[in-house]
Amino acid sequence: MSNKNVVHVLALFIVPAIGLVLGLVLAKMMDDGWLSSSWQTVAQPSVHVRSLEALNKDSLWVRSDSGDIYYNENASDCATDCWRKVDEIPKLPIPDDAISVINKPCAALPPLWGMTVSISECRKRMWQDYNSTFALLNDGTIRVWQVNVNGEGSFMLFMIVPVFGAIALFVLTLIFVLFSVFFDWLTRSKQADTVR
Repeated sequence: MSNKNVVHVLALFIVPAIGLVLGLVLAKMMDDGWLSSSWQTVAQPSVHVRSLEALNKDSLWVRSDSGDIYYNENASDCATDCWRKVDEIPKLPIPDDAISVINKPCAALPPLWGMTVSISECRKRMWQDYNSTFALLNDGTIRVWQVNVNGEGSFMLFMIVPVFGAIALFVLTLIFVLFSVFFDWLTRSKQADTVR
């Protein structure tokens, strides 16, 4: 077996393995909601925000430099006159149809440069979890990332996408190898014809 044939055989095994790994990475990004949602800017309060204090779904409480608490009931959608000063933060979480509420993200957060601190909430439901994460950036702006994270459907995602990646790269590699073999055969045939 020539060196070229060894390379072809190795390529038919290694390249699909790379496709499998890339498929797993893509499936993880899809499962975590990185491809379906992005960080959004929240309307700024009239005061400088020192810290993010609490959240409940779309609602956010922040503390200003003076120590006052400000509340935004719908931080992900409100554009103007969103913030009001309040005396205290209510008992959280406020119940809804969630099975449970935990104070951490449901999935890995997508990258956000300049983030100094973040607070998250994951509302666990039967088939899909709802993630809300607010981040305070070093320039004082607030961002929100909200996404529904699949629960039961993740299994199929992690089966289909990596296998598709492996098959796709295998087919591309096979086509490349077949063209290479055909080109070598054609070159050898022309050389044999010129020798005669």
